[in-house]
Amino acid sequence: MNVLSLPSLLTLRFFRERWRQHHAALTTMALGGFLTLALCLVYEAHLPAVTAFDLKLYDAMLPLKRVESSGLPVIVDLDEASFATYGQWQWPRYRMADLVDALASYQVAAIGLDVLFVEPDRTSPDEIRAALQRDKGITPTFRDLPPEFRDNDRLFAEALARVPATLAAFAQD
Repeated sequence: MNVLSLPSLLTLRFFRERWRQHHAALTTMALGGFLTLALCLVYEAHLPAVTAFDLKLYDAMLPLKRVESSGLPVIVDLDEASFATYGQWQWPRYRMADLVDALASYQVAAIGLDVLFVEPDRTSPDEIRAALQRDKGITPTFRDLPPEFRDNDRLFAEALARVPATLAAFAQD
C-alpha cells in the first residue's frame, strides 16, 4: 500500500492541473521539435528534390534583400562546373549576351570580359545557313526562329551596348 502525504498529493495535483492547462502547448512544442529534426535530417541527406527546392526558394527570396554594394570588384569565373552545365568553350554569343544581361540585372557598375572574340560566332543560324550553302549546297530555312535570333553576334553586341562594358584586347608587333 502506497501512502502519500499531503504535500506530495498537493504537488501531484499541481502537476496534473498544469499538465491539463499546457497539454496542447507541450504537444505542439514536441511536434514542432520532431518536425524540425526531421526537416534537418532530410536537408542534410542532400536529396535532389530538396536541393532543387532550396535553390528555387533562395532565388525567390534573394531579391527581397537588397545588399549595399561593397564597391569592390567581383570576378565571375567560368569554371569546370560551368562548362559541364553549358558545354565546351567557346560558348555561343547568345549565351554570352545572357550572361551580360544577368550581370546587368544586378546593376553592376561595369563589366569587363577578359575574352577575345576574334571571329564571327559559327553557331549563329545565319552562319550555319551560309556554311551549309557553301559546303553542301543546301539552304535550311529556320522558319520558326524569330529574325532577331538569327545573328548571335548582334545579340551579344546589343547586350554589351546596354551596360558599361569592356572586352579584352590583344596587340602584337
